[in-house]
Amino acid sequence: MVMNVTLPKDSYAGWGWGHDMVNTEMIVFSANNAASTSYATTYFSRGEETPILDQKMQACYTTAIYEGGNDMIQFITTRPLDCNIADSYVVKLDKEMQLNSAWQNTYYLSFHDQNTN
Repeated sequence: MVMNVTLPKDSYAGWGWGHDMVNTEMIVFSANNAASTSYATTYFSRGEETPILDQKMQACYTTAIYEGGNDMIQFITTRPLDCNIADSYVVKLDKEMQLNSAWQNTYYLSFHDQNTN
């Protein structure tokens, strides 16, 4: 699976593999002021609280980060359909995928209750 994400500098966007934040694998794309200081990070959420960093899941993702035009940062991230890691979301091609999302005008993960879906 390939994720192509383009964000304005000094913002983040992320999604969780599931319909809410309960027991959810997450990836957050943090666009700082340059590609060299931007990053994609994996988290795991147990519920409606700050998710925890998930280092074991990080190995499942590969990300290249580029400077885009108009003060944008581009992330191209790949992930297999099945990471073969406990608690990892398995993408099934023949079923509807559930994702939840969040975004904010800061590059670091912050409270975002007004913009989730």
